[in-house]
Amino acid sequence: MSLFFKPCMATTGIGSVPFTNGNDGTTFLFNAGLSIPFWPQLPKRCFAEEMIPQYSEGMPCVRVEAEQERILLDPSNRDTELEEFYTKFMAEDPDLFPISCGVADGLYAFQRLAANRKWPVVKGHTTGPVTFCTGIYDKDKNPLYSDADLRDAAVKTIVRKVQWQINFLKPFATERVLIFVDEPVLAAFGSSTYSMCPRKPLWRCWARSSVPSLKRVRFRGCMSAATAIGV
Repeated sequence: MSLFFKPCMATTGIGSVPFTNGNDGTTFLFNAGLSIPFWPQLPKRCFAEEMIPQYSEGMPCVRVEAEQERILLDPSNRDTELEEFYTKFMAEDPDLFPISCGVADGLYAFQRLAANRKWPVVKGHTTGPVTFCTGIYDKDKNPLYSDADLRDAAVKTIVRKVQWQINFLKPFATERVLIFVDEPVLAAFGSSTYSMCPRKPLWRCWARSSVPSLKRVRFRGCMSAATAIGV
């Protein structure tokens, strides 16, 4: 099988849909006649389903306060949490970094409703490292991006969650799983709003990832769609 995905006018979607129930969102997408189905993200369902909280589980020093609808950086126990995180990461087990039903109702609805069905390609998605790292702040308004160690942990968290998601979706794809990396912040990256974020460190961290299945990932300019990986 070739490394590069050839879409040939295939149809799919970005991810978010305006439903509050995973079954309703998934049924709608299955009935839409897409050639590459995807699991629905449901930001209207709850705060935890928004694009940054949804991928924050397992990330050291990050706290989601669902009732207040906010996500905070809390480095008060930084060293201990980073040590625990890297112990998990070095185990090279994506199952230690799952995306739970509580933050991705549509993903598990897809699993239920797609039972015994297969498509050549199915699509998943993840929030990209730039958007993730610039969207979380501590109480003094310092972004996660400004902490090199936590920035590295964020990239590695995303790496493992992508691997876990690929394994989760593989049973429904006869050829491969396609992963989109959503990076809306790149539209403004380099502007005065994000002047505190030099371009090189995060991309270097991502490019040097030790995870073999992500060695195939190539970012081209500001494209948010990643190549199919891991299948």
